[in-house]
Amino acid sequence: MKKFWFSLIFCFLLTPSLLVSAFGQTPVYVDMEYIIIRPSDEGTVALMHMTSVKNLLEEEYKGDGQSKTVLTVNIPKGATNLQVHDNSLGMTEINSGFTTTKAIPAKESIILPYSYWLENSKDGIEFQYPYPVQAMQILVPEKSGSLMIQGLEYTIQDLFEFEGQKYYGYNIAGIAEDQPFTVIYDQEKQPSPDQIQAAIDENATTANKENAESDNAALGDITHSAPVFHNPGHIRMWYQSPLSGFEPHVLMIVLAVILLGGTGYYSYFRWKGKLLEDQRLSDKEEQAFLLLINKRKAIMDKIEELEENYTDGQISDEDYQKKLEAFKHHLLQVKLNLQKYTE
Repeated sequence: MKKFWFSLIFCFLLTPSLLVSAFGQTPVYVDMEYIIIRPSDEGTVALMHMTSVKNLLEEEYKGDGQSKTVLTVNIPKGATNLQVHDNSLGMTEINSGFTTTKAIPAKESIILPYSYWLENSKDGIEFQYPYPVQAMQILVPEKSGSLMIQGLEYTIQDLFEFEGQKYYGYNIAGIAEDQPFTVIYDQEKQPSPDQIQAAIDENATTANKENAESDNAALGDITHSAPVFHNPGHIRMWYQSPLSGFEPHVLMIVLAVILLGGTGYYSYFRWKGKLLEDQRLSDKEEQAFLLLINKRKAIMDKIEELEENYTDGQISDEDYQKKLEAFKHHLLQVKLNLQKYTE
C-alpha cells in the first residue's frame, strides 16, 4: 500500500522546469489525471475524472486571449450524461466536451472533477488531451474487468485497498499535447496474476538498470528508501521539492480521497488548499471532514435506493415523501457542516 502511494507522489512531483523541457514552452499542463472506470447499472461504462491543471506562468492564466475560454476539456465521442462537479468553473458544454472560464492563479493548479457514461465498444475508448499530461492513473475496481492501453506505454499496479474496495491501477507518464491513445475496457476479463507479476518484474529490472547507471554520490545525504519504480534522480527531486516538508499522511489523503467519487472531489481539494496554507489544522479536523464526505455519499446512496424502490412500487407515496424529506434534511445538515471547510 505504501509503495502505491509513493509511486503516485513521485510522478506527481516532477518539477515544472523538467516538464517544460519535455513538452515545450506550454503555459499550462495536466500535472495529474485520475480516471475511475467501472460498469454502470444501465449496462454502460461510467467514467469519473479528477484532472489537476497547473499554471506555469508568473501571472494569472486566462486562456489564449481570443475568447473568454480558459480551458478546453475533450471527452470521448459518444459520451452522455456529462456532469461537471464544480459550479465555479464557468463550464459551457460543447460538441467535443466542455470549456471553462475560471482563471488559474499564477503558479497554482485548478481541479476539474467531471464524469460521464459511455457505451463500451470493443474498439475501445479514444482519448486526446489538448494539453500535455505529466502523469495519469486509471483505476478499475476489483472484479470489474481489466484494461489494455494502445498508443502509450503503461505499467500495472497490483491490487490495493481503500474504503473496503480493492482497485487495480494503470499508470502512464508523459503524454504529449494532442497525442491520441485508446483504452480498451474488458468487463469480463480480470487481470491475471502472471500479467501483474510480469509488470512488477519489468519495473524492477528497469529501475535496477537506471540505479546502476546513476551517480549515487549525487544523492548527498538522502537516506530514505523508495519503491523500485523510481530512480535516484526522482528521489532527489522529491526531497528537494517544496512539498517534501509536509506530513506524508496529508499527501496520501489528498490522493486517496478521489476514490470517494462524486462532488467530494471538489470540496476536498478546496479544503486541501487551505490545509497546505495553514498546517495548524489538526488531525481531528481532517478526520471530521472525511467523515462528512463519507456521510454525504451514504445519504446520496440512500436517496438513490429510495428512488429505485419507489419506481418499482415497493413503497407508498406517503412513505416515499416522508423518507425523502428526512434524507434531504440530513443532507442539508451535512452540507452546512462542510461549508466551514470549503468557504
